[in-house]
Order: sequence, then C-alpha cells, then structure tokens
Amino acid sequence: MTPLNVNHLEDGLASSSAADRKAWAQDIIQNDIHLPDLFPLLEKKYTVRSRFIWLLSDIGEADPLRLRKALPALYTLSQKIQYTPLDEAFARYWLLAGVPLEQEGLAIDRMFQLLQGYTVNVSIKFNAHRVLENMIAKYPELRDEWLLALEDQLGKHTENFDKVIQKTLSKYRKNNP
Repeated sequence: MTPLNVNHLEDGLASSSAADRKAWAQDIIQNDIHLPDLFPLLEKKYTVRSRFIWLLSDIGEADPLRLRKALPALYTLSQKIQYTPLDEAFARYWLLAGVPLEQEGLAIDRMFQLLQGYTVNVSIKFNAHRVLENMIAKYPELRDEWLLALEDQLGKHTENFDKVIQKTLSKYRKNNP
C-alpha cells in the first residue's frame, strides 16, 4: 500500500469518491498526519483543491479536535490564496470542530456575513446559522442581532430553510422574550 502523503493525495483526489475520502480521513487520523503538511493541496488544480476541502470535512466529522487545531493555520493560508470555496468551508469546519478561541471574533463576523450574503448558497447559510447559534451560548449579547439576521432571510431561500429559521425564531423568542 502506498503511504499516504501529499503526492498520493494529489494523484487521487481529483477522481476520488466520498468513500475514498472517508478512508483517507481515517488513514490521516490513524497515522497522525499533521494537517498543515497537507495544505499545499489547496494550491493545486481546482478538482484537487475542492476535494481536499471535502476531505477536511471528513476529517472533522471523524476527529473534530484534529481539525480544530489546524483551523488557525488553515485560515491564515485561506487569506493568502483567496479561494472562495475554502473561505465558505469555514462555516462547515467551525460547525464540525468548534471555533478555536483565537478565531471567535473572526468567526462571528464571518458567519454573519455568510448568513446575510446574497450569493451564498443555503447549505452554507445553514452552517453559518448553526455556528452562530453555538456562539450565542457563549456570547448571549449576540442573540438579538442573530435573530434579526435570521428574520431577514425568511422567504429568500428554500421552504426547508424557512422552516429551520421559523423553528429557531420560535425557540429563542419563547425561551428568551
């Protein structure tokens, strides 16, 4: 079996399946591969970059702490390469792994931007909504701004997203008038 490294992943990611990525995520975890060592994959061709972003989600699902430890370095890199899918992926990463303490202010600002963005797809908005919901547990003073941002999204997306928003609004208004 070929040892898992950047070159092996670069060769396989472009044509990888979800099952391949889940298996690689397990290999990365079991072999204690340092995630920043794999970040050069984010500077490769589009199909490699996009599937590596998905692989990071698979790692976060299996080992949230491993992903959380890598998020500060990943964010620094994301600012250098300015790749929108990676920027938007932080909504998923912070949902899966939690927000590192040093990124809390950044995460709050960015999640509000994504939640209210006109061109952001609904799955990213959903993740941003959930990250903000987690953050208001720690910072309750954000609750009113978050609820207003949610109200503003009503009727702009899918019926299912509206149901999620309505349920959240009802829950937080009922428990916190």
